[in-house]
Amino acid sequence: MKVIPFNVPKITREAFRVQVDILPHLYDKLHQHPETQIMLIESGEGTLIVGDYVGRFVPGDLFLIGGGQSHVFRNDEKYYHSRSKKNTKATSIYFDEKYAGESFWQLEELQEVKKFLKQSSTGIRLISETKNNVTEIIHALKKSKRIKKLILFLELLNELTVSKDWISLSVAPITFNPHIGEEKRMNDVLHFTFKQSHRKIKIDDVAEIANLSCEAFCR
Repeated sequence: MKVIPFNVPKITREAFRVQVDILPHLYDKLHQHPETQIMLIESGEGTLIVGDYVGRFVPGDLFLIGGGQSHVFRNDEKYYHSRSKKNTKATSIYFDEKYAGESFWQLEELQEVKKFLKQSSTGIRLISETKNNVTEIIHALKKSKRIKKLILFLELLNELTVSKDWISLSVAPITFNPHIGEEKRMNDVLHFTFKQSHRKIKIDDVAEIANLSCEAFCR
């Protein structure tokens, strides 16, 4: 499966990026990026695809998605109606070794963090006390600057690393695809499936959307 490479906008010389999105609906193309993403859903609900995992997301949910993992947060159809007054809001923390520099991530104090990030890279949902603690830190990060902001980020990493309050999502290994390939075809299929999920969908219908024969689509 090929997906869209996604560039996370960032300024230079930052250890991580905090991004708040308030939109009619979340970015709805299956995509991947090299950064680890911690995402807090503040409003809006829909279907989450992470690797081979498919499930619901609702306000208050908190996810960690490893670098290179394919994913999409697709809001419910009501968010796409032209007269809809519904909005979504999500706050994301993006980071990878290039942000603060590889030497920073080689520090002995961060080796347990790196081990956790590798272990959870296919995607996790945070739950219980850890979810509440990390949510508080994310809200504080949005208001913080300079050294206080960096301290909070380290607190966030520590909270994640020492906790077991999380549920694994995808079990398939990550395949990072940095080149644009058949992303339009794959996303056309996904959008059709989401839109027609209220009925029984035949392989012939999906193959036609993908502009393939049934045999080629199944392969």
